Amino acid sequence: MKKVVWELMQSDDYYIRISLSDSTLKGKYKNIEMYEQIFQLNKITAKDFYTTIDYYEKHPILFKELMDSVSSLSKKENLTPIRPLIK
Repeated sequence: MKKVVWELMQSDDYYIRISLSDSTLKGKYKNIEMYEQIFQLNKITAKDFYTTIDYYEKHPILFKELMDSVSSLSKKENLTPIRPLIK
């Protein structure tokens, strides 16, 4: 789960940066397409992801542990941002 959350956060960051420089992307929800790519690569469905996130949000201690592990993953593995294709 932490890898998926990390990848989604990176795609959000990427989308925000490119949409600031390319006004044609605003309002086209290309970030949703990137999310779908991430879900497919990790072999999960959006429904499963959001159900799991909902569970974590209802359990703050577990949610904090998840977010701490995402932070740790980013530092430990020094992952580079994902740059999914935007169609």
